[in-house]
Amino acid sequence: METSHNKRGTKFKFDKEWTDAIIRLPKHYQDELYNAIEAYQRDLTVIEVSEGVPRAIFMLIMPTIRRRYRARELRRLARARKAAAKSTPSNRCASRQNNVT
Repeated sequence: METSHNKRGTKFKFDKEWTDAIIRLPKHYQDELYNAIEAYQRDLTVIEVSEGVPRAIFMLIMPTIRRRYRARELRRLARARKAAAKSTPSNRCASRQNNVT
């Protein structure tokens, strides 16, 4: 189950399990981890996280974020290709139109 953590107006996806793990940390680690996760979700920027449990949690979350980021990019590229294909008539359609006249 995913929830949105809307701290600064921009919505990022936080799995319930991530939130459950993060709220068990002291407050200063929570903020640090939320900031690191948000930066990584935005553009895969890695922010240094404190040693120990906070870094371990972040390292466990990173592959999921990276996979979702890549999937989102692939969907965006597919939409762009589809829009480009719609805007330019295919050769087959153009040749049919020329044969009709």
